[in-house]
Amino acid sequence: MARFITILFIIILSISTVFAFDTERKMSLSADKLKELEIECGAGFLEVEGVNGLDEIYVVAHIILNNVDEDKAERIMKRKMKLSLEKRGNKARLISHMDFSTGSFLSELFSGNISARINLTVKMPAGMELSVDDGSGDMEVVHIKNDVNIKDGSGRIKVKNIEGELDINDGSGDIRVFGVKGRTEISDGSGEIELKEINGDVRINDGSGYLEIIDVKGDVDIVDGSGSLVVEKVNGSVEIRDGSGSITVENIEHDLVIREAGSGFVNIRRVKGRIERYDD
Repeated sequence: MARFITILFIIILSISTVFAFDTERKMSLSADKLKELEIECGAGFLEVEGVNGLDEIYVVAHIILNNVDEDKAERIMKRKMKLSLEKRGNKARLISHMDFSTGSFLSELFSGNISARINLTVKMPAGMELSVDDGSGDMEVVHIKNDVNIKDGSGRIKVKNIEGELDINDGSGDIRVFGVKGRTEISDGSGEIELKEINGDVRINDGSGYLEIIDVKGDVDIVDGSGSLVVEKVNGSVEIRDGSGSITVENIEHDLVIREAGSGFVNIRRVKGRIERYDD
């Protein structure tokens, strides 16, 4: 029996190896007179970096399909893949997705279902605006000297060094934000949120998950469903509506208003302005 299982595993492994296909496509577009890059993408990792002095948008797409041979993969990409980088007025538009859903590994292996993803690496001029509409997969956006707008279904998000405003609308997945010089607004379904070094106002509407906000030069407004909440080192005022989970607030230069504290302990230290709790 053990020998049969070993042979079956070798057969499965060899089939999955034979029927794995990946390739790369490269695209570029002159950024002359362009003000914004719009990205619409499906499953896969997305990495966007703003580069000082760059005069074009450069994209590397790594396309991965499982449970297909090379001939079938080429037919699928021709029929079902949308991958383009085009100029539309004063905007550039990058589209990347496959027109079918993903099944489990065993169903792909034995019933012929196919999984696919397109991992994108994007270099763009740092001074352009960025707008992203992403289906699933992790995302990293760094070094943009303009506004950034992100709409995401699922997957981790990391954003670093943004000199404009930041707006994130996220379904699920952890969010990490470091270094934003403008207003930051986040609407999130679930997952941890960590914000540090924000030079403008912060507005958070969070469903569930741990929330940490440290070092904000403006005001902070939080609506939180569940999960622990930590707010530290804020130069402005802080307002909180919380459903459940502990609340820790310290080193606030102006006022603290807690309109709802829900369940969980509340720890307040070093608030220079007035403190109001409407649930007392």
